[in-house]
Amino acid sequence: MCEMVGGVILIIAPRKQSNFDHNRQITKFEHILDDYNKNIDETDLTHLDEILKLHDLEMDPPAGNYEQFKQRSLDNYKNRCLHHHVFDLEVMEKMLYYFNLKVIYKEQTNGNYIMIGKRM
Repeated sequence: MCEMVGGVILIIAPRKQSNFDHNRQITKFEHILDDYNKNIDETDLTHLDEILKLHDLEMDPPAGNYEQFKQRSLDNYKNRCLHHHVFDLEVMEKMLYYFNLKVIYKEQTNGNYIMIGKRM
């Protein structure tokens, strides 16, 4: 369970339109919540087939070719290169509201979504 004593939370998430996730769908909040409730960590490869199919390798030169990318992805727990979920401002707001946080700032830049929340 997320517990916040005071202060604010800052979330910066990549904007799918500006990176190698642009072919993927936004992850539903319910899926993110389910992963949270099941304590899913970065050893999980549930999204691997989707990622391998839709990842734009031309926008991710360090990934190499398909086979190199697949091998890197299979070892994600060590290198933390996969984007398990794809976000937008709506999903991020739902995440904050779930934890009784109020959105006090949100912005969409060319590359990222930025959101700041604080306890209601």
